[in-house]
Amino acid sequence: MEPIILNQLKDSWILKQNELIQKRRPRRYLHFDKPIVKITEEIANEITNPELIKSHSFYPLFKSPIGNRIYKKDPKTNIKKIVWKDRPISYPSHYDSLIYSWYTYQLEFFYEKQIKDCGLDDNVIAYRKLGKSNIDFALEVFGFVKKKKECASLSLDIEGFYDNLDFDILKNSWKNNLGVKSLPDDHFNVFKSITRYSYIRRREIIKLKKSIAEIYPNKKFILNSKTLDFLRDNKKIKKNKAKGIPQGTPISCVLANLYMLPSDKAILNKINNLGGLYRRYSDDIIIICPQNKLAEIESFAKETIQGLKLKIQDSKTEKRLFKNNDNKFICIDEDDKNSRLNYLGIVLSSDDTYLRHKGYAKFERKMTKFIYKKVEEAKELKIPIFKRKIYERFSSFGKQNYVSYAKRAYKKINISHSKQQINFNRIMKKINKKISKVKSKK
Repeated sequence: MEPIILNQLKDSWILKQNELIQKRRPRRYLHFDKPIVKITEEIANEITNPELIKSHSFYPLFKSPIGNRIYKKDPKTNIKKIVWKDRPISYPSHYDSLIYSWYTYQLEFFYEKQIKDCGLDDNVIAYRKLGKSNIDFALEVFGFVKKKKECASLSLDIEGFYDNLDFDILKNSWKNNLGVKSLPDDHFNVFKSITRYSYIRRREIIKLKKSIAEIYPNKKFILNSKTLDFLRDNKKIKKNKAKGIPQGTPISCVLANLYMLPSDKAILNKINNLGGLYRRYSDDIIIICPQNKLAEIESFAKETIQGLKLKIQDSKTEKRLFKNNDNKFICIDEDDKNSRLNYLGIVLSSDDTYLRHKGYAKFERKMTKFIYKKVEEAKELKIPIFKRKIYERFSSFGKQNYVSYAKRAYKKINISHSKQQINFNRIMKKINKKISKVKSKK
């Protein structure tokens, strides 16, 4: 990379990182090092120095599962059952996180150039700064569908996306992005750290913390080199060997997009020739095409993705047929039954466009769980309940929550008050009612 470009990127990256720290405050999660409260000149010079990074030893990641409740239909009974699906999220140390952030910034710079040159700027929509939300992306797809007299949609999901990325393909994608024949030493060390990474499950750290508290009641629990040696000696540190990259690090998203670039190019070219539409949001793909080309497109997309040593999850594949005759819009499935298209949390049916019901149900569960936690904490510590935090998270007082998202969605979709799932005027009453209910429990 030319020194002039590198210096320009360095300056803008430092500025951006410090703005983020001021805006969001330092991330204070537990790790082997302390949170970084400011990108000083010394830290910036270390992280952007290739000579230092090529020999840097990365700490093990902390891996913690995020539970997600989903409904699965039993094929025998046709009854939906609740299934808990864990999504492992990995956390690098605070210093390592900054290194990943800096290399992400470099890779994104060249990736953005690539996708603009090959016409993919509107098609790859996840993890990019496009100034749009999921609501906008969904409405663009629905708008395209409604303009067609007849068309079909094909929704595909890549199975175990991050866990199945092939190391050789990823390495070649990285090299192609930089326009080099072999990775520079610093980039290669970052590549190794994200593929052959080591990790510790968070529950092991919690167990260790509890055991130390029992032996030394007055001693503060600190993660340091001694703790790391203890975990290593007790074989609590695991190593990733075969394939896949961790989900949750600052660099994971851009690497996933780089990996999919050959597939994105091939599918877009095929769809453009048919006058269709292609969108990919991480591992979720949606294609709009002529109805008589649906089987051909499905086969082509699967083969293209298999070429990247990835697999489509057939159980999540959905096909919908659309007709628009005499101002009457119809959405049906392959069995000619009335159906709907669900995309990024927004639903398009024959009659209406609305927010997916699962989104509101999830919001309700989170609200109840959070209120219970805060009330119990207040009881235990014998302090007042900090209602402001609850209101900011689950009412119109908050700027970035499900309620504010729903408000924006209702406005953009133009949903009438009678069809809105959330009654914004009653949400505060609902929260206070839940607080009173939990408080009254012994």
